[in-house]
Amino acid sequence: MPVASVLERLVVQVYAETHGHLYDVLCNHLPTEVKYAIDKLLLPHAGGQPSLFYLLKEYPPSASIASIQNYLERYRLFDETSIDTIQVSLDPAFIDYLNRLTRRYNAKEIKRFNEPKRYALIVCFLLETSKVLLDHLVKIHDQFIMDMLRKAKQHHEKKHREFRKRQKKAVDRVLESTHIILDWPDDQPFYKADFWQCIDEKKLLESIDDLYIFKRLEERGYGDMLVSRYPSLRKYFAEFIQLPFAAKPGTERLS
Repeated sequence: MPVASVLERLVVQVYAETHGHLYDVLCNHLPTEVKYAIDKLLLPHAGGQPSLFYLLKEYPPSASIASIQNYLERYRLFDETSIDTIQVSLDPAFIDYLNRLTRRYNAKEIKRFNEPKRYALIVCFLLETSKVLLDHLVKIHDQFIMDMLRKAKQHHEKKHREFRKRQKKAVDRVLESTHIILDWPDDQPFYKADFWQCIDEKKLLESIDDLYIFKRLEERGYGDMLVSRYPSLRKYFAEFIQLPFAAKPGTERLS
């Protein structure tokens, strides 16, 4: 029985040889265009911007128009790697292990590895990333929509409270004006100039406007708030809706 140090070296040697063989097999099965895409993925963008590899490791940003547009661009660049065309016959647990290992490195460190290891690490990273990238986009979109709905509702409720107070005064003023008209003597001609002498014209017109505004707030105010926010949604939604969404098993519509 070899001593512990010798046994440890043997284990490390077998470990390295096994991994090296797997790296070689995977690398040899990669099309040239995929290798080119991987090399490009590790390069920094123009203007000193981080590489796509760095961006794909980032946790999803907070929901905003700019962040969703940036994430859509990130997905488009990811899709150009054609990783979905790669068939890898490795154990899923080993792919996950290499993915987690890859995430510990930056692009400069990855590029120091020999080609088989570098390509194997990045391929496993991309395979695992492909499982969550769309989920992240959906999550950001969902957060943006929920935030938009919340702000629209808050704005509507604030405006509704404001005009509800003004509506009460407006109703009193309109009722007062109505009584003036109804109580007008039958034997006297009714002229608008006489009517304006009985009530403030400007305040009455303002009251009528307030009633119309409150009526619209009651009937479709929240919908108007949402429609006013649609131009923001249009900035990314047309591209977002074209993403290749798919239902998980068990969630498809029954025929």
